[in-house]
Amino acid sequence: MAIYYGDSSNSTAGRIVQVVSATKTDTATYNSIGQGAETSIPFVCSITPKDNTNKILVIMQITCDMSTTHSTYATLKRQIGGGGYTEPFVGNSSGNRHRVTSGQSDQRSNSLRNINLMYLDNPTTTSQVDYGFTLSHNDNSTVNILINYVDSDDDNSYNGRGACSVTCMEIAAW
Repeated sequence: MAIYYGDSSNSTAGRIVQVVSATKTDTATYNSIGQGAETSIPFVCSITPKDNTNKILVIMQITCDMSTTHSTYATLKRQIGGGGYTEPFVGNSSGNRHRVTSGQSDQRSNSLRNINLMYLDNPTTTSQVDYGFTLSHNDNSTVNILINYVDSDDDNSYNGRGACSVTCMEIAAW
């Protein structure tokens, strides 16, 4: 017996198969990150696709600050079946430029910076896929990169604490 959806279709193509989400609400500090270097991956969202032709929509909300006024960069990382991390969505190579997914600059330290990422991945697997991110910067010295809190972190009501999330949605192949 076919299942008919609200659009009168019985096709599953383009429909959401599963949704998995991971959050980080505590703080993390990465000290003395050099120019061009990246933090480790603070947390991941893991999903095991039901079909190897399905796609994974990855949505990230990253909240961070740095001990500088320079730009913060985020790089999407993906690991399939424990085989090591790759970068499925970064800019083209060009000379010595750092290949990243996105970035943000507010020209101030002591304020929360938000980087939002969205990417439709095609991992072509039914093995577990882990998605995470690393952070980097463009200051010409070493800086501290902070997740979910600001550099000064004084115990005052004007200082905020943030949250990060990674959400993965498996989309049926079309």
